[in-house]
Amino acid sequence: SDFIIKIWEIQTEKNIYIFNEHTNNITSILKLNNNFLGSASNDKTIKIWDYKIGKCIKTIRIKSNPYIIFSIHDENGLIGCIPNRNSITIYDYSQENDNKIKFEKNLENIIPWIEGFYCFPNDKRIILSYIGFFSVFSAEIEEIKRITIDNETPEIFLQISNGDLIVGLLGNQIFIYDKNLFFKAKLIGHNYTITGLFQLEEKILLSYSDNSIVKLWNLDTNEIIETFFNIEDKINSLIYIGNKKFICSNDNKGNNIEKWEIEVH
Repeated sequence: SDFIIKIWEIQTEKNIYIFNEHTNNITSILKLNNNFLGSASNDKTIKIWDYKIGKCIKTIRIKSNPYIIFSIHDENGLIGCIPNRNSITIYDYSQENDNKIKFEKNLENIIPWIEGFYCFPNDKRIILSYIGFFSVFSAEIEEIKRITIDNETPEIFLQISNGDLIVGLLGNQIFIYDKNLFFKAKLIGHNYTITGLFQLEEKILLSYSDNSIVKLWNLDTNEIIETFFNIEDKINSLIYIGNKKFICSNDNKGNNIEKWEIEVH
């Protein structure tokens, strides 16, 4: 809400850089290739930062406030944006022109409203979900296939286990799909809305919810391994750092970042 991005050195816990060129709320942050970071804001810009030197190297001006940004063909300098819930625009940030559009497509005849989104990191396929179906698109925003689903429509996706599984998230439930997006299992254990999840190990999933409960799941058995966190302050985000370390942001304090170390039993 202060329109600022801060870069921290985890080992020393020091703030290295402050990026303060956005003039409205930041809606999405994305790690790009090499030294680059992308950010989108309700000031109708996408900014590309070199976080090693602490400088904005590119500002892309867009037509409306972005819903989310994503990496696609990042080695070629492409960044995707969903500016509203029924269109996708791909920008080439390697070009000198601040508004270099590579692809642009309105999807309202295919998907009236994008409920969920995911971009596969390897083959650059894009999943878009709407009530009752998934649509899978190529990197050029051409629909490859559509899969009808009987269960609820997830809003957040994650590809795990070397790409063999897709995890979908909706409310307090986790949905497991195979790599072809066919339903395998539903994980139920949280009582409150799940606000984030990520892969801890190959078949270990971590999820955390609005009431600051963190759970570890075994994806071989689809069972809870451990509920190991329950703190008084609401968890705003957990980020996997590696070596079983996490950082936890407590939004009751607003400006605190706490670092935790846990071990899977």
